[in-house]
Amino acid sequence: MSNRDRGPSDDRPEADDVEGAEQYDADASLAEADDTADAASAAERRVAVRQKAKRVSTKQRVRKVVVRVVIVLVVIAALVAAGLWIRQTVVTEVTKPAVEPFNAPEGAFVFDDKDLSSMLDDGADAEPTEAPEEESSEEEPSDDEAPERVRVDVYVDYLSPESGLFHTSNAAQLAKWVEEDAISLTYHPVALLTAKSNGTRYSERAMGAAGCVASGDAGYIVAYNDALLTEQPEVDTPGLTSEELAELASEVGVENPDVGTCIETDKYADWARETTSALSEGGLPGQSGQQLTGAPTILVNDQPYTGALDDPGELSQFVLTIESSEFYESPSPAPTE
Repeated sequence: MSNRDRGPSDDRPEADDVEGAEQYDADASLAEADDTADAASAAERRVAVRQKAKRVSTKQRVRKVVVRVVIVLVVIAALVAAGLWIRQTVVTEVTKPAVEPFNAPEGAFVFDDKDLSSMLDDGADAEPTEAPEEESSEEEPSDDEAPERVRVDVYVDYLSPESGLFHTSNAAQLAKWVEEDAISLTYHPVALLTAKSNGTRYSERAMGAAGCVASGDAGYIVAYNDALLTEQPEVDTPGLTSEELAELASEVGVENPDVGTCIETDKYADWARETTSALSEGGLPGQSGQQLTGAPTILVNDQPYTGALDDPGELSQFVLTIESSEFYESPSPAPTE
């Protein structure tokens, strides 16, 4: 019999050696059992390794999720804190109404009951034009029927050379008319040229300084307004410092130390800015819808004066024309029985 025809049992010892064959089978069984045990042990180890790897991977994923959640919570907390800070500080400052000076209704300075000597001094060498008078009529109106004074409103920027030119040319005439009770005179400061002073905001600071004088020592607002318009710095220069603006107030007679502090701390900067913005964006209050067209803007009974800024005679003629036209347009009183 060839080796090919022999089975596995043919490798055992001869049949007569029964004990040896049994031992052989036992050894083979033990070897097979050992192999099976080793295989099972290896499988268990692989399962254990996979389970451990799975646990580690799960822990890592959980850790990443926790880290991301913490980061998101920190960011949300930071945003909430920033929002609260903005609401409590920035928004409060933006929405907080500007502090307004006293004695400046709607941002204006009324000169009717003030000392106008400083304005009269501006025209000491000139001959002021006579105050405008009404055209004669067949019947002189009684005192009760006397027409109201002509309203003259002057909008000025303390850095505007045109504003300075109009004021120095017409101040004496305007003051004389006020003293003669022919007109009611109101100056309205604006800060249109704030960006034209090399970053010092001169127009705005000068307007705020005028507010300080009006609020702290109103008797000198005419003189201070006059000084700001007759001693103007040039456009595109820094202009006077806040300390120099305070000194100018002292020079015109202001003695209240609070006025100097007010000027140097720029107390009415927000008021100057907001007033200018309101006048620039909307119609001028009480002026029949007229707009602020620049500085100066001169209105006579709500009608804009567009004549020469340095010609008191032309201004006088315009005022007289407005007064006359309104007088004749006003209805005549009905005759009494």
